[in-house]
Amino acid sequence: KFVWFSQNISQGRGLELIIPELAKFKDKIELHLIGNLYTDFYDKFLNEYSDFIKIHKPLTQKELNLKLSEFDIGLAIEPGKDFNNEIALSNKIWAYFQAGLYILATETKAQQLFIQQYPKHGIVASQELNDLNRKIITVLQNINDIRATKKQRFESAMDFAWENENKKLI
Repeated sequence: KFVWFSQNISQGRGLELIIPELAKFKDKIELHLIGNLYTDFYDKFLNEYSDFIKIHKPLTQKELNLKLSEFDIGLAIEPGKDFNNEIALSNKIWAYFQAGLYILATETKAQQLFIQQYPKHGIVASQELNDLNRKIITVLQNINDIRATKKQRFESAMDFAWENENKKLI
């Protein structure tokens, strides 16, 4: 079970890159998208892949954090469209990390560094289709181990919970 979330499910957010690659494995996976679905994006793009995609309406932060625990793989597909996108970590990568999900991330500078620091939490793929495909295969081949170590990832990420991080500010 793969998951991706954003306030809006629309074009230009990396879905056009990853979904056609995931579709090659649609008999083995489910993709869950959480957010406000743009109808035109569904009509022009997502509809073609609707046989393995499940769409969920936007959730409150608390509901989202609980929902994420139902999945195996969090997609942190960032297009690296500008300097900020290259150097910042998105809320979604932190949410996946804290939920114990294994992260499939694209190679922005920030995400590469993050996965280098926490290699048991994910894998980085370039936006080159052959590499992305190889990384998806790697994830699928290792799904039993990924599931077996979910609790360990969740527990190690607890060190980064707000209750611990806010002490640094005090």
